[in-house]
Amino acid sequence: LFVIDELKNNITPIFYKFRITLRFCFSSCNMFAAVRCNYAMQIIISIMIIAFVAAIQGDTVIERMEKRCRRYAESVFEIVDDPILLAGAQPKKRDTCRISSQTVIVGGTKAGPQEFPHMAIIGYGKKYTHWSCGGSLISEQWVLSAAHCTAVVIRLPSGAESHELATWARLGDLDLFSTEDGAKPFTYKIVRRVRHKNYQRPQAYNDIVLFKLERIVQFNEMIRPICLHGLLSPKTNDVLASGWGATAFNGSGSSALLKVGLDIVTTERCDKDWRESVAVKDERGYKKGLPEGVRGETQVCAWAESKDTCQGDSGGPIQQVLTDPYCMYTIIGVTSIGSECGGKIPSIYTRVSYYLPWIESVVWPQS
Repeated sequence: LFVIDELKNNITPIFYKFRITLRFCFSSCNMFAAVRCNYAMQIIISIMIIAFVAAIQGDTVIERMEKRCRRYAESVFEIVDDPILLAGAQPKKRDTCRISSQTVIVGGTKAGPQEFPHMAIIGYGKKYTHWSCGGSLISEQWVLSAAHCTAVVIRLPSGAESHELATWARLGDLDLFSTEDGAKPFTYKIVRRVRHKNYQRPQAYNDIVLFKLERIVQFNEMIRPICLHGLLSPKTNDVLASGWGATAFNGSGSSALLKVGLDIVTTERCDKDWRESVAVKDERGYKKGLPEGVRGETQVCAWAESKDTCQGDSGGPIQQVLTDPYCMYTIIGVTSIGSECGGKIPSIYTRVSYYLPWIESVVWPQS
């Protein structure tokens, strides 16, 4: 049923090494030249092709991502030392989950300890670290963020401007400038930056990047990855955004990690709102970052009244809490581009599910 829904919406099902292009027509069918194709028959043929490819390749990328998700979920429980543990008995485990599905950024509230254990904040510069974009830990050594966060322009203490690459990723933090927030942050050097090959600044398409950390991350109650489930459309319209971004348009970033609840909006509405916005800047009716409008297959839009992501939230996730496995999030999008913070225009996020084959090829090439 999921595959059929994809086909009806002209969304190509995802597989690991390639993407099968399926087109519906009434004039011809390559596989059955003598048969005049109709919509129903092509759905049947498409499902047969999908089943055949899946049988050849074994697990699909979606299934492999789910297995990784369940493995990472094991770190929710911490093994407790028991000096009187009987021989052969199972070790005791302590539940460290602090995730809340209740949402109380613009219009947001402070996140609690251990509430977003996958959150990363990206640092720029070697001598004077400037913390700006957000990111999401997705494995033992990789952080997912937005391609436009690969480098930023920062102002040095001397007043001069400097172009700096993403150099650091801090995990497990809550308040960047406090040591009394109950957090236990670790800072990792970024040693590799893999930007999607089709990203072309200043456009917002394919706005996705992977940062490799210098060493393996040890998971604990404060730090563990987010899941990369392959659902092209969320089961519900409710998502949660998190980040250290500004709390007002053109305002300064927040030192505290914030969270806010948003609603997924349709591509049609999002595209219309962007086209009609007074903030558009080009002759075609779109902002310069979207010369072809909103691409529903690779982008997803979210909005809520007086709530939004803002400057500094770029690269951070919009996510949903999973019911299975326990105490895990799944990432829906990566914060990419917005018109104004908390206004009437939805913000646009890179749709992560579309890029699963690319992510896997970089992070888990042995798959």
